Amino acid sequence: MEQFIPYYYEDLTVPPCIDGSPDKSYRQYIEWLAEYLNENNFTLSPKQNKWIQGLRDRSSSFIVLILSDDLAMYEMEREIIVSCIEDNMSYEEILEDEREQWESCLTGDPDIDTSFEETCLTQEEFECIKREIIQENTIEHLPGDADIPVRGILKIAIEKCKSKQERIDTIKYFFDNYNYMAAK
Repeated sequence: MEQFIPYYYEDLTVPPCIDGSPDKSYRQYIEWLAEYLNENNFTLSPKQNKWIQGLRDRSSSFIVLILSDDLAMYEMEREIIVSCIEDNMSYEEILEDEREQWESCLTGDPDIDTSFEETCLTQEEFECIKREIIQENTIEHLPGDADIPVRGILKIAIEKCKSKQERIDTIKYFFDNYNYMAAK
């Protein structure tokens, strides 16, 4: 599985403005998204297909757990990479910075330390993020909702649900875990 979840902006639909308290709006968005994903078809980018390959046979809750964990854990790191790319840093320059950071975190314990190759940005991920930036820059009003770039993956999870309530619970689990992990 890749370190960064590939973004794909096939669908930017958001519900009409939801009035009310933030809590009510949050629940309404979750309910809307659960049904929207259920009622519509989405395609995955080739990179997303590769990312989810080993998860297709898993439960909806397992898929959204891994998806939300990975999205949240790598969000800040991705933002740093995006900033570096926007500053015209080359892959080699980013890799050099990553190596310095990795070396500063080594403990000397082989049971804890991972190899640089396991933790560093790959050339393929770098090129993928560059393409995503280009795509993001063409979208005039890009919604900031965490589900937008991964709706095709969420659709795969939703298709496994047997009821409307299970779809809502699955989407709520996605956002709850994403928010929890992003706050760490």
